[in-house]
Amino acid sequence: MRKVKQICSKSAEYGLNEPSDNYVDGGVRFLRITDITENEGLIEDGVCLPENKTNKEYLLNTGDVLVARSGSIGTSLYFDKEKYGRCLFAGYLVRFVVNKSNNGKFLYYFTNSKYK
Repeated sequence: MRKVKQICSKSAEYGLNEPSDNYVDGGVRFLRITDITENEGLIEDGVCLPENKTNKEYLLNTGDVLVARSGSIGTSLYFDKEKYGRCLFAGYLVRFVVNKSNNGKFLYYFTNSKYK
C-alpha cells in the first residue's frame, strides 16, 4: 500500500477559479465537476475560456486524473488529451499527475472502486 502522493509527481492541485462572466463560445474548454459523466466521460456541451485566460499551469495532459473536492465528492475523470482536446480544470476539481513509473488509469479505477 502506498499513499496517492507517493505515486504522483504532482498531487492534489486545485484548479482555476474563473467566474461565469468569462465564459465564451470557442476558446479552451474549461472542465467543471458538472461536466464529468458517470460513464467515464464528459458532457458534449461544455464552457470555454478565451485564449488570453489560458494559464498553462492549469492545462491538462493525458494521464492526469481529476477528482471532485466539493459537491459530487469523489467524482473522477481520467483525462485523455487526444479524446477531449485542450482543457483547463476548474477550482472544485483537483488534479493528480501520476509519475512515469505508475499508471493514471489505475489511479482512476481505484478512485471509482469500493476501496477508495
